[in-house]
Amino acid sequence: MMGMNLNPPFDRITIKMGGQPELGGMPVARVLEIWARYPRREELFRDYPFLEEEDLKQALAFNAVWDRVRNPMRVFRDYP
Repeated sequence: MMGMNLNPPFDRITIKMGGQPELGGMPVARVLEIWARYPRREELFRDYPFLEEEDLKQALAFNAVWDRVRNPMRVFRDYP
């Protein structure tokens, strides 16, 4: 499936048709779920050798931005 590659600082992330952000073919949300289950990055990188430190940084930063883009009214709900 075709997708759109993003520019830095999110150049490792692709937006698939339908709006699904992916990193290395894996949904960004899944990358964050995996990261949350591994207290030690060494173990994570051993079990998922295709992921790198920069992937984790981009996934976390992108998710924060993506949430605001997809749910713009949250900005007003989050702040009094």
